Amino acid sequence: MVGRRKTHGGGSEVYGMLIDFDYAINPSHGRLSRPERTGTLPFMSILNLEAHPDQQTELDDFESLLYVLCLQATFGINDNDAKTLRQVRKTMDLALLKIRKWQGWQEGETMASIASDKRGHMDSLRMFEADITSNFPVPDQDDFDNSDFPNYYDLQLLASDLYKALFANPHVDPFDPLVERAKDPAKKTIIDSFITAMEESAAEAR
Repeated sequence: MVGRRKTHGGGSEVYGMLIDFDYAINPSHGRLSRPERTGTLPFMSILNLEAHPDQQTELDDFESLLYVLCLQATFGINDNDAKTLRQVRKTMDLALLKIRKWQGWQEGETMASIASDKRGHMDSLRMFEADITSNFPVPDQDDFDNSDFPNYYDLQLLASDLYKALFANPHVDPFDPLVERAKDPAKKTIIDSFITAMEESAAEAR
């Protein structure tokens, strides 16, 4: 989890917390598979949704972080932005928001169907941008003077960079990249690419 707290100088700082240690697994103890699926449906990795037998790795967590970013950027990262987006989308066919399929609220949605939807949306950078990040609010020229309208252009760029690190990495065997990416040396390369994208985005934000 990420929070913000006041500092002694009167400012504020962002800090992180690790939670859910009751779900933590020590791989050295020999639990190499996914004995049960836990998590919130929209944020679960594809392999977790599919109950894949291979060991869960930090790449599953990185994938979940990407999904958190996408959901937040689609529906608003704070109350004011969320309210504005609800108003803007009152006349919109919400079925066009394909990310809603990740939430599992529609009749007949299962873990398997959500995994299938995610595989489709993550099939290529073009699909990811068309189906997901195109729905991040970015004002057109007429709205730039409207200070109330959210501008998530930087989050679009970050989401695309994180996607490329996880799903379009040239070091991964294309047979089933979600499985092959967890093997070294590809795994280390992906971790480095993902963290670099996060660090560069944070530096630009500062």
